[in-house]
Amino acid sequence: MKHKIILSMLVILVTLFIVSCDNNDKATSNNNQTYDNFTDLDIPDNFNFESNRELDLTFYAPNKGTVKIVGNDGVEYYHFLTNDIDPIERRITLPKAVTSVDFHFRNMVFEDYSVTELLNNPEVFLMNIFDNEEKSAGQVKDRLYVIPILEGVVVEEDGSLTSHWGYNNQFDETYIQPIGSKNKFTGSGLNSSNLDQGQPTEFLPGRHFNVFTVNFTSIGNDCITWSLQSSRRLTQDACVNSPLFPGEDEDDDGVDDDDDFYPPDDDKAYDFFYPGEGIYGTLAYEDLWPDKGDYDFNDMVIRYNIKEVVNSANDLVEIHFDLLLTAIGASRQNGFFVELPIQAEDITVISATYPQLTQKINSEGLAIIQVFNNTNDLIQLNGEFMNTVETLPHTPYIPISFILQVDGFHNASESIYFPPYNPFITINNNPEMEVHLPGLPPTPNANEAYFMTGVDATDIASEYYYKTADGAPWAINVPYPIAHPLETTDIVKAYPDFGKWVFSNGESFVEWYKNPNPEFIYIEPIGK
Repeated sequence: MKHKIILSMLVILVTLFIVSCDNNDKATSNNNQTYDNFTDLDIPDNFNFESNRELDLTFYAPNKGTVKIVGNDGVEYYHFLTNDIDPIERRITLPKAVTSVDFHFRNMVFEDYSVTELLNNPEVFLMNIFDNEEKSAGQVKDRLYVIPILEGVVVEEDGSLTSHWGYNNQFDETYIQPIGSKNKFTGSGLNSSNLDQGQPTEFLPGRHFNVFTVNFTSIGNDCITWSLQSSRRLTQDACVNSPLFPGEDEDDDGVDDDDDFYPPDDDKAYDFFYPGEGIYGTLAYEDLWPDKGDYDFNDMVIRYNIKEVVNSANDLVEIHFDLLLTAIGASRQNGFFVELPIQAEDITVISATYPQLTQKINSEGLAIIQVFNNTNDLIQLNGEFMNTVETLPHTPYIPISFILQVDGFHNASESIYFPPYNPFITINNNPEMEVHLPGLPPTPNANEAYFMTGVDATDIASEYYYKTADGAPWAINVPYPIAHPLETTDIVKAYPDFGKWVFSNGESFVEWYKNPNPEFIYIEPIGK
């Protein structure tokens, strides 16, 4: 009996090992699989072919100052102003290829925040904590502190520096901390070695500005440090490169001139670029909707760079569109439009390169901008295609730019759409036939009678938009200037990692668009 039990267990173990190996082989095989046709893809449920991700972050900062967010790709993505008392909430969007970010604040750098960890723990604590114990953002956030605050430094005529200090006592009562190891100044540049540099020992509740000063000298990058123990020991440094006191703020909007993109203008403070400054994203469309396309995604290709201008309160002031009509692989006469997350009454089109074409086409609801109604308004192709067939002459990309003036109060972090917002094409001069990015809704101008016809599975009630029942789209948005596929060439052949990216539900091969097969993409002639 004993031998039978052992034998049975061995059979089970061997079976499990074989199944495990088989499953691993299948997973490996799928992950390395190449595809010849888009229809071969097994698209995960609710996959919208997004190359960006959104982060809802809460920032805890000791005092007012500009935060700069820099990705591990070196791109500056956001700037915003903190305040002296309350945390600041900001929603940001980043390419999935960005895996970590640094936060620059008042000449301090808080480095290597994992984007994955920020999705789970979205609190960012912009203060120096002087201990080595493990601490989550939640643990830091939930505690009260007496925060030492450097208001700034003054450079004296003799070359020394005077540092100006305040504090914020977050407790509801006076906090006592005598001079000593838990309330001290250190640094080789101090005029005396005493821990006592005139700092308070009794801390009244609330934020207190410019309470005392400390004179010091700095050799090289030497700093002085105030350490103050409450729930944890917090430290603040004063250095030769610390912000000046008082900071220069020509327009008195709360943003120091060194950080202000528009120092003389109190209506503007920062620029946000999408996908990044000097970087173009790509919108690529199929125009056979609601019928199945050929998935070359070149019927209309538009590259975009969008700049949002905000004030110190993070309200949108202007939106600058810099577009390039790159390719037309269609005989139909299609238009290009953008629905904004802003009411039409608050939008005015200014400084358009094609004012006869670029205009707001509605006066109610969310603003809809007609960039052009028909490709023939920009270029006459006489039945030929633009930049999708190698044997045809190359056509220079057509630049289109315009600025939208934004009135009212529209916080850049609270938009329902982020750039490029809700861009869509209309098909063959029919304004009721709209093709949007997968997952984004039609405008009120779309004719819902087209939905659920052909292979379209759009279901307004379920918020399932512009995909087939299998999840295939008619448009994609990429945060990079991709080379589009040649005419009738499936995108999975032009970009071998595209299928692997889809198979991984967008978590792997996130930069599929940087690995094309040169045989199947349109390569712009050198010097053109």
